[in-house]
Amino acid sequence: MEIKPKLVIDDQAKITEFLLKNISLKLDDDYAQIIDAKGAGVQRTSVILLTFFLLNEIFQTHNKIILLDEPEAFLYPLLTTGLKDSILELVNNENNKSQLFITTHSREFLKEVNNPIFRFYNIQQSKRKQSYQRSKNDFDIVKNSVVSKFTNEIKNQVLKNYGLLDEVDDHREIIICEGKTDKNYIEYILESKPYRPQIRYEKYKNDENDLDFNFVGSGAESVVSILVYLDKVSQVHRKIFILLDGDPAGEKAKKKINSEKSKFRNFEIEVYSIDSGKEIEDMVFDENLLVETLKKTSEDFSAKQQEFVRFLSSKHGQKNLMDLTKEFISYHSINYPEGKMKCDLSQNIDRERMNKSWLLDRLNSFFYSDEVF
Repeated sequence: MEIKPKLVIDDQAKITEFLLKNISLKLDDDYAQIIDAKGAGVQRTSVILLTFFLLNEIFQTHNKIILLDEPEAFLYPLLTTGLKDSILELVNNENNKSQLFITTHSREFLKEVNNPIFRFYNIQQSKRKQSYQRSKNDFDIVKNSVVSKFTNEIKNQVLKNYGLLDEVDDHREIIICEGKTDKNYIEYILESKPYRPQIRYEKYKNDENDLDFNFVGSGAESVVSILVYLDKVSQVHRKIFILLDGDPAGEKAKKKINSEKSKFRNFEIEVYSIDSGKEIEDMVFDENLLVETLKKTSEDFSAKQQEFVRFLSSKHGQKNLMDLTKEFISYHSINYPEGKMKCDLSQNIDRERMNKSWLLDRLNSFFYSDEVF
């Protein structure tokens, strides 16, 4: 005769109501309040975790399928992180026999798109018109939820929509450039493509929404530090394309990277230096487009447009476009700091007229050699 306790719940009872009414649950915090005195988010998280616990205790030898709809609902970010960590601990438990299906819009969960523990799928709504003999309407709208594969295009769009495309630390395809203006040009060049690699660059402290990356150095000096960070933060295999200016700093960085490639065993790296002495502005602008763009961004340049055109014509081929522009600014005492000028140029360039093929060709051969990019 076997005697052991068993939890039996009436089929008509709602599990959440049963748990709240029949189990005394307190949280180990400074207030030690009962669960129904807490906020909706804390209550919901507690019930989710308690359900996991009870399922594992009561049905230890059973395979369990758990359906969880938007676990982040009503939660503040720190609690969402805690819940995600608890779910990861559950899934990683060798004795666990649970399979979880989760629908989510949470940044915390979406950060795990390359985590092998998770398998991501996309849910889309499809609809069609259909007529029914018994319906009073000429046509009715039939809606369906379609679960589809999480392709690179979908992943790119999801991460982009949630501001995560250039933040997740386990991205497999990465472009590293020297600064934010370079990133702007790269984004414009790739904007017509179904998806793009992640773009990393050195960031300054106190930039809006940027982390403090002062420790990595500035410009081309930052690239090796970024490579070291990527190598430490995740062990995924990465394809990394590095874009450097053709100045002495870029050449120095290129030599250092090539000499240390063997240290990064998980990386496939290609370093592309712009032509000697040139910067990215020389590649995306021609002289006419530069003049027009400067006219839009500076009243002083607008007033001196013809003079600037003659200046560029007289100096053609002597220096790169940015050095010539800075020389013109200095000679005419125009108040236009270099950093602001470059930022304005990158945000106001005519995207249809900018030169793109010089970079697209290289990206195509590196990231998408087997397909048209």
